[in-house]
Amino acid sequence: MTTIKKILVLTAMIAVALPMISFAAPTTRTPAKSLQAQKLEPIIVTGKLMAKTGANLRIVTDSGVAFSINISKAKLMLKSGKTATLSDFNINDQIKIEGQHVANRTYVIANTAQDMSR
Repeated sequence: MTTIKKILVLTAMIAVALPMISFAAPTTRTPAKSLQAQKLEPIIVTGKLMAKTGANLRIVTDSGVAFSINISKAKLMLKSGKTATLSDFNINDQIKIEGQHVANRTYVIANTAQDMSR
């Protein structure tokens, strides 16, 4: 099998397996309460919406990094910039998050969450 075919097969296998992966909290997750004592840095994350529960989103970037996003105080928007609600955000939509996080952590407190698919 050529290298390109191997890459395509591996990519297809990952695409099929990702939705089946458990959404248990990653070990690098930092609860919001303890973030107050740590230096927060700005971050922009864009990725596919894999789960939404309450005020939290689970976003997976194109490089495969999963982020837990707290949107409790975020402004929700559509691609056009119009105000959105959480019900406007659908699984597999492309989402852009601007917010704060502790360096090398995958827990983000969002300032804005924008559905780039709508």
